Amino acid sequence: METWLLYSVLALFMWGFWGFLPKVALSTVPPQSVLVWQGLGAAVCTILYYFVTSAPLQTGTVGITASIATGIFAFLGSLFFIFALSTGKAAIVVPLTALYPLITIVLAVAFLQESLSLQSAIGIFFALLAIVFLAH
Repeated sequence: METWLLYSVLALFMWGFWGFLPKVALSTVPPQSVLVWQGLGAAVCTILYYFVTSAPLQTGTVGITASIATGIFAFLGSLFFIFALSTGKAAIVVPLTALYPLITIVLAVAFLQESLSLQSAIGIFFALLAIVFLAH
């Protein structure tokens, strides 16, 4: 198995648990607590990863700014995701929010000059259609 495929499958499973476990947690604690405990878990993993890999932190204005912004958007996305799960069904909230690559595609085309094939555009159309079906 190619390395990228192995990592992709592992990410798929990790994100599957990431989408499921907050709903379990919300059965006993409020959304604010879930978010704080989730953040603590992420912080512990980040610190352990840093020390285990012994990789020096690289610097660069764009890299640091984009990385910090990534953390901010990840936190805010998690915040809204947890609140959505607290009142919605996991079977609907998780797949709906999992369509976030649509935003990534629009940003990549607009700012990174990436292009879309006809097949990709058709896939985006069906993803938008999925939003309509999931939301009702």
